[in-house]
Amino acid sequence: MSDSDWLGGIVPSVPEDFVSRLALMVEEVAAPGSLPKRGALPDPDYLMDAALAALVRALAPEGRERRGAFDLLVADALATWAAEAGLDEEDPEARLGEMVECLAEGPRVR
Repeated sequence: MSDSDWLGGIVPSVPEDFVSRLALMVEEVAAPGSLPKRGALPDPDYLMDAALAALVRALAPEGRERRGAFDLLVADALATWAAEAGLDEEDPEARLGEMVECLAEGPRVR
């Protein structure tokens, strides 16, 4: 089992062609062994970090072509799951507000 097995438990299921892109972004920012197994969402911070990493790729000069659209879709999916995972926290409204601010600030692209 890999660290990205949690993707197999997402409902509705993630399209097969999209799973590898999502897994790559999440595994790039997560510490080895830190992600949950099938059926549970990772920590919202990992998901937000991965979403921002995908945005960096989408906004990079080489990502501003058609292929960069996949990175933008990955960022959207990861940010959505971060929000879902944030709903389980003690103060979900504050957590979701932090996520919105984080996304509004966006990644620093040079």
